[in-house]
Amino acid sequence: MRIFLAVLLAALTGVVGWYIGSNSKTQTAATNIESEAVSIARAETRIRGLGKLEPASGIVKILAPQGQKIETLFDLKVGDPVTFDQPIVQFSGRKARELELKIAKSRKQDALNQLELEVSKGELKKSSAQIAIDMAKTMGETIADKAEQISLLRSQKSAAENQLQQLLKIDRNPLTSNMVGQNDLVKQQLLVDQINTKIANAEIESKQASQQANGSQAAAENDLRTVELMIDQADKSVPLATLDATIKAAEVALELTEIKAPFDGTVLDIVVRPGDSVTNQPVMVIGDTNNMVCVCEINDVNFRYVTVGDKATISSIALADDLTGEVISKGIMIGPPSMKDPNPFASVDRKTGRVVVALDDSEAAREFINLQVDVEIEIDDSADNLN
Repeated sequence: MRIFLAVLLAALTGVVGWYIGSNSKTQTAATNIESEAVSIARAETRIRGLGKLEPASGIVKILAPQGQKIETLFDLKVGDPVTFDQPIVQFSGRKARELELKIAKSRKQDALNQLELEVSKGELKKSSAQIAIDMAKTMGETIADKAEQISLLRSQKSAAENQLQQLLKIDRNPLTSNMVGQNDLVKQQLLVDQINTKIANAEIESKQASQQANGSQAAAENDLRTVELMIDQADKSVPLATLDATIKAAEVALELTEIKAPFDGTVLDIVVRPGDSVTNQPVMVIGDTNNMVCVCEINDVNFRYVTVGDKATISSIALADDLTGEVISKGIMIGPPSMKDPNPFASVDRKTGRVVVALDDSEAAREFINLQVDVEIEIDDSADNLN
């Protein structure tokens, strides 16, 4: 039994020693590999990485409110071009929204027509009141004529009274009394009395005309002010602000039944079909493929050697020919890669930096959106850059 325990203890000691030695060698090997990668990076003039072909302006996923039902996609297909503000998706219920907008506009037009009618009526009443004011002012001319007539009658009265006094003087003189008959005196007195009556009647008529003119003018002016107030109230009684807000709300509701292209581009993918209900997924994917780039992920060990202006070669078995380009931007953040390395022995905990390469010719890349490619970047091999 003691011999068995001794053998077992020796075996355990050997295993532990082998494990410690092996782990030490592994760490040393990893350190050597990393140092070797740095030395290789410094020695070579090409840095390799993975990339993806994308439009320079990015890929835009068109989202829509959830629950909406797709009515039409306007016969769009993948690869079709779209222009800015072009309708690309329409939801059900648009006809109802169009009818609501039409009704809102009709209500406003009806209100404006009613307002126009009320204003027209008010203007007619206003015109009538102004005519009444003008007529009242005209009556003032009649009063002036009456005053002139009274003045003339008084002159006639004065002359008639003078004539009567002369006749009476002649009649009282014994020498000339036979020259004036009693009838002459009576006629002259009657003429004076008639003139007095006319003067009295003219004064009464003048006073009545003045009172009537003043009353008519005051009434007409009151009517004018009333009509003007009615016109002002008619304008304020029409709820134009509310009607405009209703129209605006109907326009917004109508706009929400349709999605328009945010820019000139190409349909890259159509996720839904007419009749589908919108979920949290995009309904369509578009992008501007006129300018294509390659978004590259470069290992953090070599990332610092890449500079803007470096030439790059992009290759893939999917491409007929290699693509070329130039580094136009370089990120400053290092993190886990988004692209999976096809090499099964590649490090799973590698870190990368982001580099964007503008392609010299976008034509070949337009049909391979999101294609993962191999990238080789020619770096500056001068001592300053590699140190």
